[in-house]
Parts: sequence; C-alpha cells; structure tokens
Amino acid sequence: MLILLLLLIFIRPFISSLAYPYANFLYMSLSTVLVSSWIIFRRKKISINNQVAAALVLFLLNVVLSMLFSYDKLSAIQGAGNYLVGILFFFFAASLEDRERKLLLSFMTLAALVIAVLAIYQYFFGFRHLLEYLARQKNSYDFALDYIGRWRAFFPFVTPNILAVYLGMSLFLSTTQRNKFIYIIPISFALLLTKSLGVFLSLLIAAVIYFLLKGRLKKKHIVILCGLIVICGLIFIVRTNAQKLHQTPSFSTLMRLGYWRDTLQIIKSHPFIGVGPGNFNLLQSRYSHNSYLQICAEVGLIGFLPFIWFLVAGVAGLGKKIKHPPQPHIYLAGTAASCVFLLHNIIDFGFFLPEVSMIWWLIMGLVLGGWSSPRLSSCK
Repeated sequence: MLILLLLLIFIRPFISSLAYPYANFLYMSLSTVLVSSWIIFRRKKISINNQVAAALVLFLLNVVLSMLFSYDKLSAIQGAGNYLVGILFFFFAASLEDRERKLLLSFMTLAALVIAVLAIYQYFFGFRHLLEYLARQKNSYDFALDYIGRWRAFFPFVTPNILAVYLGMSLFLSTTQRNKFIYIIPISFALLLTKSLGVFLSLLIAAVIYFLLKGRLKKKHIVILCGLIVICGLIFIVRTNAQKLHQTPSFSTLMRLGYWRDTLQIIKSHPFIGVGPGNFNLLQSRYSHNSYLQICAEVGLIGFLPFIWFLVAGVAGLGKKIKHPPQPHIYLAGTAASCVFLLHNIIDFGFFLPEVSMIWWLIMGLVLGGWSSPRLSSCK
C-alpha cells in the first residue's frame, strides 16, 4: 500500500482542484480511504506531541460543526474534505519509519523536478501552444492571457504564485537528496520564471531562518541572501514599470487590502462558527488572499483558535527537535519549507488548493513525527 500512496502523493500536484474538479473529487475520495486505512494499521507508530494532536482533533471537530450550520452543504462537505485529507496525510507522514520517510522525500522532490521541467518548457515553448488552443476553443481566459502577456510560468497550477510557493517549498526539500543539484538547479530556474515577488520575499525570510538555525552565517550564505534580495528588487522594478495598472505591486496590494477588509466583515457577521468550510466567497474573488483570515471566516473563532494552537505547538515542537535531532538537515529543510508556505499564505490562498497544501501537511508530519534511528536518518 505504501507505494500506491507514494504514487498518489507524486501525482497530487498535477491535478488542479480548480481546473479538474471531478478528477480532484475522485483523488480526494481514494486518498481518504487509503490513508485512513494506513493510519488505522499504523496508529501505534504515530509519534506526535499531545498538544499538536489535540489541536488538530479539536480543529477538525470545529470544522464539522461549522459544516453542519453552513448554508451550502455540498460546498461545505467538499471544503471540510480538504481539511480532513490534509490532516490525514499529516498523520500518514508522522507514522512512517525512517526509510519510508526518506522514500517519501524522494517522491516529493522527484515530482517537483518534473513540474520544474514542465514550467520551463511552458515558458519557452508552451505559451504559443496555449494561445493556439484558446483561439481554437474560442475561449478567453483573462488570467491565463495576463500571465502569458507578462511571461510568467504557471503550469500545471492555476497561477504563477501557486507554482512559485510549491517550488519554494520543494527547493528546500531538494537539499535533503544525495544528488541535490540535479533538483536545485531546474527548480530554482523555474522559480525565477514565475516572477513571484511574494514567494521570493517569503523565500528570503525562510532562508535567513534556515541559515541562522544551521549556525553562524557563512560567506556563501550571505551571497545567496544578497542574490535573493537582488531578485526581489528586480521583480519589483519590472512590475512597477508595467504598462497596465493591474500588473503593478501597488495595485496588487490595494486589491488584497480590499479583500481583507471584506473578509473581516464576514468574520464580524459570523464570529463563532463562521460561514462554513467551502462557503467563503467575495463579490470579486472566491478567496481572501490571506489564508488565515479565510480560515477564520470559514470556521469561526472557535475553529480558528485550535488551528493557531496547532501552529504554535508545531513551532515549539520543531524548536525542541532542532536542538537535538537525529538528522538536523531534514528538520532544518522541513522547517524552512514550511516557513515559505506559511509566510506566503499571508498574501495568497495556497492553503485552499490541496494540490499545494497537501505538500505542506506532509512536511509538517515528517518534521513533527519521530525518527527512530540517527544512522538510518542520515541523508547527506
């Protein structure tokens, strides 16, 4: 069953929940059955801090409560399913033995390598094919045309930012592999082609945390950080000088501020149990572009507080493991990858796209679960 689950994890990023809703439904249903069976079989091997486990269980119970009182029950069931499957994969990763965890990391980084190659292909060759396809179908997908016009890679995801946050997490994970530069070089290049300012800023902060946790900053670390700062500056300049107003960082910021203001009004109107998972919707967007505000709007304060408890308990657990881990590099890479995701979700909605968020749940399960043998955990 492990190989089947690893194959499911491998193909997850290729199934867009927005572009292929029926395929996503089948995937989520199959994953729920298989991962639940695995967890029941491996339940005695799950080694998770009690606070982390309690926070997740309480959060899931509140998701169900919010679902029961939601207006659109069908959307609520689907939204609750996204939360459930993510948490199931968290416990799946936490239940793995040392060699199985290394195998999981290999499958995840291999998938990222394939996606990086596809994104590079799209940038140099695929845009023309996509434009021809849209012309034949006589469809006008404004967002796709906008990304093509700005030469921003996004395949196989729906936006360049979502591709970028996926690659940003995968970039740190790739450092755990033996032949890491085979992964790092194409993933880094594909990440550049997304031109995502938000992800590069998140990557910069995560890199600072990563290098500081490793010890004192070395010259090569400073060079990498300076390179990230230069990239952020170049992307900002290019987007500031964009010919169209909606492509500038200032417009993007104002747009998000409007979404956040409207989301706060929804929270104010439904403070306790929220509008229900999957029931969030704004006049101009189906996402708040701040996953934390949207979670609070969907499940209310009584559901949001356990989620924050989970994050705080998880960070505390990571801090303890980093001090005395059996394999520091695994924990450092997982911590940095998780930081990229958490930071970027302040300004985006990757948490609500299972093709990306599931990777984060798996990373959290990997780093918060226990490694039994320092020798087997070695992954230099």
